[in-house]
Amino acid sequence: MAVMAQLRIQLLAETVVVAESDDAELWRRVFTAIQTGTPRLGQPVTGISGTGSAPEDGAETSAEKMNLEGSAVGRFAAELKIDVEDMVGSSDPSTNAPYIHLNPHNWETLKKNTPERGPTAIAPITLAGTLLALWFDIAKLGTATVGQATAVLDTIKLPTNNTRRGLENCPWLTLRGNSITVNPSQRSRAIRVARAYCTMKPLSEKE
Repeated sequence: MAVMAQLRIQLLAETVVVAESDDAELWRRVFTAIQTGTPRLGQPVTGISGTGSAPEDGAETSAEKMNLEGSAVGRFAAELKIDVEDMVGSSDPSTNAPYIHLNPHNWETLKKNTPERGPTAIAPITLAGTLLALWFDIAKLGTATVGQATAVLDTIKLPTNNTRRGLENCPWLTLRGNSITVNPSQRSRAIRVARAYCTMKPLSEKE
């Protein structure tokens, strides 16, 4: 997940800090448990308390909202046949803009695993459009747009030139006006691309 600020977990007893950690893997696992509402140990999460950062404008913080979003993240991971941790760490799907946060390490690995040109090349806008279109479908967020895909690229400062041409040339995406959707007949290809990005593994053959 592309986050510039240092992330820290604190265990509080009322206002007293009992323990804290800057471990990135521990933070990711705790974040995943909160998002999905199904931590590895203990009871399902029903709410969040403590001294977290203030929510972004328009963000909903109710336990119901968090559980609904977490459930969608779980469904997204299930469709890609990957662990929820890989889904959150690579894309951090959210119901708030920009909806997907790219991870520069995952993107660099995808570039190394795919050619720069040709039918199996993956342009930045193609990846952003693929992740967005799949996520919007699974989370029932409506239809993704070119502008939203461009905003996803900006999460790790990827180039945004030739966005429409890149989307028009992608066989598993359909571009109608400003809207991006997954071509139903090519959905398995979209899933394979998303899976390769999230897991940092080579693009798989046909399923």
